[in-house]
Amino acid sequence: MEKRAIQRVLVACRGEAGASVARRLEAAGVEAVVLYTDEDAEEPWLDEVSYAARITTDDGSDPYRDGLRLVSAALDGGCDAVHAGFSAMATNAEFSHMTANVGLAWIGAPPPVLEACADRVELRRLAREAGFPTVQTSPPLDTPADAAPWLARLGAPVRIAAVRRDAPTPAAILADVAAAPAVLERLAGAPYVVERAVRPARHVVLAVLGDGAGNVIHLGDHECSLTLQGRVRVRESPAPGLDDALRARLEDAALRLARGVRLVGVGAVEFLVGPDGQWWFHDLCPALFDGYTLHEEIYGLDLVHAQVRLASGETLGWSQAEITSAGCGIELLLCATDAGTLEAFELPEGVSASTTRDVGATVDPARDPLLARLTVGGPMRHALLVRARAALEGVRIEGVPHDTDALLALLGDSRAWANHVDTDLLADVAAHRS
Repeated sequence: MEKRAIQRVLVACRGEAGASVARRLEAAGVEAVVLYTDEDAEEPWLDEVSYAARITTDDGSDPYRDGLRLVSAALDGGCDAVHAGFSAMATNAEFSHMTANVGLAWIGAPPPVLEACADRVELRRLAREAGFPTVQTSPPLDTPADAAPWLARLGAPVRIAAVRRDAPTPAAILADVAAAPAVLERLAGAPYVVERAVRPARHVVLAVLGDGAGNVIHLGDHECSLTLQGRVRVRESPAPGLDDALRARLEDAALRLARGVRLVGVGAVEFLVGPDGQWWFHDLCPALFDGYTLHEEIYGLDLVHAQVRLASGETLGWSQAEITSAGCGIELLLCATDAGTLEAFELPEGVSASTTRDVGATVDPARDPLLARLTVGGPMRHALLVRARAALEGVRIEGVPHDTDALLALLGDSRAWANHVDTDLLADVAAHRS
């Protein structure tokens, strides 16, 4: 790859995510320009960045998903590169092509990698060719009638997902196949697949970093099984209680797949692990991923800075032996459950806290429910859980309904302490509180 200097970057990602990337770019000595809409104009995160550019749309569509508008903003802002954070545009091959066509550097995986990972069927094929198990999945289907034999064959629970990662309709896991027609109607004719859903299961993510020249490393794993209303609320690294032999197999699989697709930059390889230790490849996100800051905390690496280096044409520069863990960590996402105005908002001291909210802010969870991220580190897991619980007890939020108490209940639950974590646990804890 030809080397090129990167000096000024458009961060094509909204809100807290964009501000976080901008802070890391500026810490690496690179100027960052963040975008904002009229809706964002009073957000406190705008005060944290050096440069901001207003972006608008005439037809009511989301300007953060308009590639031409984003490229124009980069050129108007004097940028020489684009970073899409961990938004949907970060995995959009067409947007990556656009940036290259006007001479902008793309900080992320190249279009061929993005295109391969955008197709769930192709990605599963690559995984099977590499020898990794995948769940039983249909071929691409086009009509609701096509689903009937597969629903009968697989039974519940079943997962229905569009073939394309960039489809507007998210994947759905159904406990009853009778709910399938409503899900298929929302897909609006887009090709989709029907596959066996593993429930209960653990959702384990391996962070990987590659330079496209065959050099790849992993930065450990994290558990992201703990969800409410489809949103991950707790991430823990390393995944608790994972058998050493299984962890080694997942690490090997993640590295082989990242090397096979010639990943450039940061990525996340996702696996499902059943109660009996059986594992399946689930997905590969070829971009900065939600939860990357937890890996930074534990491994002491700045992943955004690493992305810039790799996009500039440098090679990886690290061997796996040089990557060492400083212990363990947990990330807690505090979310609103209903709209309101923050009358009081205090986060605990002594832990890493990231937020774009402040007293007086109006919160609409339909638009963005996230109130804050708390990241807690420690040398041992039990001490980590004690510190995390103490951090949650130090949170004070008034004026906006939130479910932080569910996270507190989780950290006091014997199953969490005994490493019995799966995709149903947090919802079960929350349900028994109500």
